[in-house]
Amino acid sequence: MSYPDNCIKGVPNDSFIIKGEISPHLFYFDSRDSRPDGWTEQSINWQDDADAIQFTLDQTKNGEIHYKIGIVIIQRSELDRIRDRYRRINIFIYERQMLIDNKYHGNMLLKNDEVEKPLMKAIAGTLLFYSEFKPRY
Repeated sequence: MSYPDNCIKGVPNDSFIIKGEISPHLFYFDSRDSRPDGWTEQSINWQDDADAIQFTLDQTKNGEIHYKIGIVIIQRSELDRIRDRYRRINIFIYERQMLIDNKYHGNMLLKNDEVEKPLMKAIAGTLLFYSEFKPRY
């Protein structure tokens, strides 16, 4: 499967902001959300075309704009760098998971049952370092 050059992660509220910048907490994988296959999802949208950013910003949850603060853009090459760094132990991958109402949807995945919290936080910090914050306003 081919993937575009970038993915988009929404920033839902200001609890993910510290002094005007994104907190690494935005990229924490919560093991309570693990799938039956042991992977834990971080929802993203793939930037397949020029409409993907606005689509992401327009997404709603319970009738309200979901990503009130804005978005972050991450280059797929950086996801590949993280994936390849841990390829030997196979703990980080990504996928496309189109939804009926979201053709851009996908996930970053962490094998959380095999990753201790300090390593998960290191991966979150790496994702933060390689992300570009685009505030809504």
